[in-house]
Amino acid sequence: MAGELERCGTNCDDIGTHSMRKGAATYCSSGSTACPPAIAVHLRAGWALGGVQDRYLRHDSAGDMFVGRTVSGLPILDADFATLPPRFHGGREQVEIAKRIGFRQLPRSASLIGEFALASIVYHYEYLKENLPGNHPIFQSPLMRDEQMMQVLKGFIKFGPPNGDDNISATGIPPHVVLLSEFRSLKAAFEKQQVDQQNVVNEVVAGVRLALEDAVDIRNTPNSNQIATTVIDCLHREGYVRQRPDEDENYAPGVAPVATTVHQTSNNFSLYTWGGGFHAFPEDVALPEGTTEQAWVFWCCGDPARSLPPFRRLKSVDLREKKHKKRLSDLKFLMGLVEERASALNIDTRTLTTTEEAVEVFRRCEDVLEMPDETPNARKRRSNQLVWQTVTSIMRKRLKSVGHR
Repeated sequence: MAGELERCGTNCDDIGTHSMRKGAATYCSSGSTACPPAIAVHLRAGWALGGVQDRYLRHDSAGDMFVGRTVSGLPILDADFATLPPRFHGGREQVEIAKRIGFRQLPRSASLIGEFALASIVYHYEYLKENLPGNHPIFQSPLMRDEQMMQVLKGFIKFGPPNGDDNISATGIPPHVVLLSEFRSLKAAFEKQQVDQQNVVNEVVAGVRLALEDAVDIRNTPNSNQIATTVIDCLHREGYVRQRPDEDENYAPGVAPVATTVHQTSNNFSLYTWGGGFHAFPEDVALPEGTTEQAWVFWCCGDPARSLPPFRRLKSVDLREKKHKKRLSDLKFLMGLVEERASALNIDTRTLTTTEEAVEVFRRCEDVLEMPDETPNARKRRSNQLVWQTVTSIMRKRLKSVGHR
């Protein structure tokens, strides 16, 4: 206590009970916009209501302090409004030496003022050097020319909101700023608690994983990684899986690259996992719509927009609904007719990878699907506009009538 009073320019021998009582009353009622009522302070200090109002109780001081904080640029609606000015924390000997060098003949009663002025200069030292000319009078001070001492003092500078290590408290603070400061402290504590909890969870998960791995080693049972590796090895061995040319390409979760067909081609497609098994098509796959020519393009080239392989690879197990499986049977029947015709022309349809190639082959083979010129109702039939389902129905009836299939 005596050392702190000495730093403030006050001798402890000069303070008596009356001075302590006056100081306590002033501390309680000045520098605050939410201080106790004046009558309560008077009664607590044992004073009459008159005579001390302007000498010891200065309620207007809080307003002046509030204005000072406002004009200094502190945000009024933020907890940072209660920020304390730059101040020294530790380094008492170096600070006293700097005060004697920088402020010659400083009155003892102004010692604390000089300390805050020195702290502000040290805190803004770099800014002053950048924005003031080198011949400015402030740089003529021996203290400002001592770069080493300024760097030493800078290590003792403290700035920011008050905490338990400070011997001063913020004044001129409205009640709402105090609440904002408390909210900020609660938020910081809550976030720290969340981080600590997550760290505990990570440690528990890591410990459980390590224990399970140890148990697997002891029991000699395969884990999920070993099972996955075994499955991929089997797919590699059977020729279903090949490495993509682009190593940096990303895949969706649960998807691995596979070959387009049984024979090797330059295309790569994805292997999907759903329904407890591997599939060449996603769960929501739909059979192609449109004309027979359009269906043939899907049959040979797949759907590049969705990275789907040729639909000739589609199997009934890749479809969930029974009606879709029936339509797949119709599609295979119709495409089989075209493939038979292509085979008779010595065309290998498995090598068709582009839309142009597929269309060219179809137009060479479409005579096998020649439709009657008229419908049963004697209407003109536009064969090139028929959907493939209609063509399938007509072809089944025609072949049935001649004793085929």
